[in-house]
Amino acid sequence: MAFDTKGKVFFITGFEKNCGKTTFLNYLLSKQNSHQIIFCATVGVDAKGKDFLSEDLKPNIKVKKGWKVLTNSSLLNNIKTNFIVNEVFDVDILGGKPVVLTLLEDCYVRLVSAGSNLSLLNIVKVFYNTVDKIFIDGSFDRITQISVFENSSFYYVFKVNPSNIKSVCEKIMLLESFCDIEVKKINPDFNGEFLNDGKNFYLKGALTYSRVENIGKDVENIFINDITKVFLDYKSWKSLISRYKVYFTLKANLLNYVINLYDINKEEFEKNFEEKTLKKFLYNPYEYRKIQ
Repeated sequence: MAFDTKGKVFFITGFEKNCGKTTFLNYLLSKQNSHQIIFCATVGVDAKGKDFLSEDLKPNIKVKKGWKVLTNSSLLNNIKTNFIVNEVFDVDILGGKPVVLTLLEDCYVRLVSAGSNLSLLNIVKVFYNTVDKIFIDGSFDRITQISVFENSSFYYVFKVNPSNIKSVCEKIMLLESFCDIEVKKINPDFNGEFLNDGKNFYLKGALTYSRVENIGKDVENIFINDITKVFLDYKSWKSLISRYKVYFTLKANLLNYVINLYDINKEEFEKNFEEKTLKKFLYNPYEYRKIQ
């Protein structure tokens, strides 16, 4: 059963590596009230060795006095300020163990993951009632965590250039289509990943191309857990929802698309989208818009 976070948990995910997720997280954190207790974590796991230890390859986050962070015991000597160790978790990750700290001064800290969605969920549960907001830096194109953090919200960050503009547009249109799907909290009593009971097709597992081909000819309604279970491209998804009435059983709370344009004209990019989609765009939020 998903853990109901009641709008308290915010994820920042992105379309590709180095698209600006951590930079945007720093922007969001800069807008938070210093009197609130903020908990910062990440779902991403860096490579071992030089990549993991290098401070230059992944930006640190700037946290304020009294905030909590999830990092790794192997990096404690790199923190240049005083802190309190709240909890050490007995999981071996990249030569150390996940550790939650409370910072006693404003400083920069490197976030390190607990290793899995379930591990992160268990850590969040420990501190959930003692913090005001939880911000989680997502990894490359990974939104699977929202299926275990019910009622969490997320931002999706895109670095757009001439080589990927087509795939970015299709990804945004796919996400927009997901947002238009009706949500019904139906929990069919069955074991396994799917059940076809005539007119209704209930799916707990992944919606793949091969599974679409095996949907019964008499099916009218398809029930899918959430958007993270859909592994179809935009064209195939649109074909599916034109033939069946599709429902999700868990709502996806997408807040904004964060758009970083490189060698792309803004007007040329925007002509691909409807007005309701454009209202969700944040361009270079450091200069143009405030995040509430």
